[in-house]
Amino acid sequence: MSRSRRTAVVVPSPPPRASLVRRAGAPAAVAALAAAASLAGAAACTDVPSDPNTPVSIEFDTTMLPSPSVITSDTLRDAEGNVAPLRAIVRDINGNTIVGAPVEFIIPDSAAAGQTLNVHVVNGDTVVAGPVADPAIFTGSRQVRIVASIGNLQTAPVNLPVVLLPQRLNRTSADSIVGVITYGDNGASTRSDTTKLYSDSLGVRVVRGATADTGVRGIRVLYRILDPAPEALDSVRLVRDTTGRDSSSAAVTNDAGYASRRIRVRGKAGAAPDTVVVEARVVLRPGTVLGPVRFRVPVRQSQATTTP
Repeated sequence: MSRSRRTAVVVPSPPPRASLVRRAGAPAAVAALAAAASLAGAAACTDVPSDPNTPVSIEFDTTMLPSPSVITSDTLRDAEGNVAPLRAIVRDINGNTIVGAPVEFIIPDSAAAGQTLNVHVVNGDTVVAGPVADPAIFTGSRQVRIVASIGNLQTAPVNLPVVLLPQRLNRTSADSIVGVITYGDNGASTRSDTTKLYSDSLGVRVVRGATADTGVRGIRVLYRILDPAPEALDSVRLVRDTTGRDSSSAAVTNDAGYASRRIRVRGKAGAAPDTVVVEARVVLRPGTVLGPVRFRVPVRQSQATTTP
């Protein structure tokens, strides 16, 4: 019986990802794989099948999680609150994605049991978090590790925070932002000239507890612009900070439950002062929403300098 010829090749890959790991030989402990992943900056030179339909790499990281956390007594959900499965990217020898590859997702028992967490993968790709016997364990951060594998390939673990049910979305910035966005250079008609492009922080906090004073981390807060003040502005968009590099409308709460966004504007010359209205909310599941809370951000053109 003839055997398929195996050739030593260098697997083409995108820039190094810590989640990309090759598992050789018999299955190894997840802890050992994680240690190996920290030493490997990219896929190594190894023997791989010449068959282009054979998986040679698998990618799985936090950006592929449907949600930044899973709530106890619930299922992992997407931004709109719908139950969403886990996903990973499997590639062949040519770097092409293998659609429908049979990826297996695993939560190591040691990761969940060691923290008294009741979290499982059901149907092969859906994370379900059961109730916890002692909510007091959530005085600190709790999380489980998820590993994706296919054949002899396995990723480094991805951490998924496990949190108690949030109960309220509080505004931490004033509903009417004090800082006025001014645009234009002393009344000049050049719309791109600005003296203040960004609003003050539009801050919120997701909380729980008997007095609703305990922050909940890893919760996605969705911002949207309700009124873009079109008579005064050519454009307005949501950004993370004053660098303007992250224009995502979704923010994730930090360990204390806080999140924020700002707006960045481009104004119209000669327009009257106006107000941009922004809304923030948290969708726990379809029909279950925390908030919304609203912010009003005044905008106006800077005044021309007059000579006495």
